[in-house]
Amino acid sequence: MNPSAFTWIWSAYLNVWFPGFLVGTLLAPTISDRFGRKKALMLSNVLCVVATVISLLSLPFLCPELLIVGRIAAAIASAIGMCSLILFLQEVAPTAIRGRISSYPELCLALTSLLGMICGLHNVFGENLFVLIGLPIIANLCALLFLAPCPETPKFLLINRKDKVKAKKSISFFQGKDINIEKVFEAISAESQDEISSQKTSLGEIWRTPYLRKALLIGIVALLLQIGTGVDSLVFLSSEFFIAAGLPKFAAEMGTVAMMAIMSTATVKLNKLIRM
Repeated sequence: MNPSAFTWIWSAYLNVWFPGFLVGTLLAPTISDRFGRKKALMLSNVLCVVATVISLLSLPFLCPELLIVGRIAAAIASAIGMCSLILFLQEVAPTAIRGRISSYPELCLALTSLLGMICGLHNVFGENLFVLIGLPIIANLCALLFLAPCPETPKFLLINRKDKVKAKKSISFFQGKDINIEKVFEAISAESQDEISSQKTSLGEIWRTPYLRKALLIGIVALLLQIGTGVDSLVFLSSEFFIAAGLPKFAAEMGTVAMMAIMSTATVKLNKLIRM
């Protein structure tokens, strides 16, 4: 493969994650509302297994394009899983700790990204692509095993399925048998009524309302600035940058791990601030 082809394929492999994640994010609400939070989570893990198998097939067939297809599928599955997981945790947790628990998926994402980078080091699994690419299957299978005995969330059962019996069992499973189930039912019903009664606003109305337009513009600018800092690009390509700067390969790899470790530490600190 000539350097130009390699650059294009490698860049495509790295960056297809973002449109794939966007597609998964758009699909997640429909899947979660139609099939339930638990089934959406299980579906995301099954899709991740399929994506990993597709990626593994690229090795014997020497087809890097399959890596790209597998990464797109993994991105879609990960987005569905992330959105469904946040909903799942919010709906099974007691109100007092709901905010804290909702922040854990981001922490897990940072820590598993760090673990992935460590596994990809030259002296770990970096020379064994079959093991390195296939490792996520273990995590996906464990997730499916852990989810299997869990019931659906009480809110989904009560509001979407109108099944009080299963909702009671779900509350007892996640919050203990000593919990006042009727109070939990009242809280769930009140939240549901608030969601139904809340007025939906179109993008046009937001733009025509001065204070909402200002908030929208601030959010867009903040997002563009975050993207413009190139944090993801720096992490993805940091090893190449370090090597181009004259560092040996091992030092470049450790520099990348250090960057991810700093990001993970920042996520941990942010979670502590949220608790306070």
